[in-house]
Amino acid sequence: MKIVKFKGGLGNQLFQYAFARHISDMFGEEVLFDSQTNKDNLEITRLSAECKFADEKAVKRAVILKGFRVASRTKRKIFAAVNSFFNPKYFFEKSREEVNVLKLKNKTYFDGYWQCRNYLKNRKEELYQAFKPKSGFSEKALKDIAFASSKQTVCLGIRLGDYTAESRHYMVCGGEYYKNAIEYCLKNIDNPLFYVFSNDVDGAKEIMAEFDGRAEVKYREESDVLVNYEEMWVMAACKHAIIPNSTFHWWAAYLKQGDGNLIIAPKTWFGDGKKIDIVPDGWVTI
Repeated sequence: MKIVKFKGGLGNQLFQYAFARHISDMFGEEVLFDSQTNKDNLEITRLSAECKFADEKAVKRAVILKGFRVASRTKRKIFAAVNSFFNPKYFFEKSREEVNVLKLKNKTYFDGYWQCRNYLKNRKEELYQAFKPKSGFSEKALKDIAFASSKQTVCLGIRLGDYTAESRHYMVCGGEYYKNAIEYCLKNIDNPLFYVFSNDVDGAKEIMAEFDGRAEVKYREESDVLVNYEEMWVMAACKHAIIPNSTFHWWAAYLKQGDGNLIIAPKTWFGDGKKIDIVPDGWVTI
């Protein structure tokens, strides 16, 4: 039995779920989940993905400092590093590069983000089904999905807000990135409609001001926004995408169906510039 830890927001949880399916196939073992928060609060539990959680006894056998799960982010990192060093059953993902999973056969507990495209190979249809809402889509979501899929829509994800507050870590994609990405779309897509999804609509409107009269734009205002997992599927229904360095937007782009999708992503994903192999072949990087 293996245990994968859920942590972070919905985009991170989806990567962790995909990694769990990957190691389950690699080792031929059942993979359960653990969480640093109440599992009922995890957004992924609202989806069709089958998530079986390890009981406390199983977690205690694999984790030395179990209390770290509810500590601050800094303490969690320290405790995870200590666990990884002293506990042969515990594996802590120290870098963002792909891990040779075959070398981890004797590990039991996996603590990381696993944001590598290679862990998802040949799984797109499986994940597409797993990440649909367990209870179906709301009427409003279905209406928005129908609109997004009816035109040459470009899902334009502009993430400011929380990213601006931690810009050293996340590296905010600024106006220059969006300007170049939009120009690329205008040259390569006939009559695109830029459908803007942002956690700072006023900031997004400032970025888009120079395209007044040159591009058709529709904003997701605060009253339009749905719960996260439905919002992701509205974005996924758009024909094309310009995404920031966000796993939430990454999944909305990855889950697109059909051919001819133009997806643009930033060349640099984190502020420290360390390597991460997250962008699939066929996507355009700027």
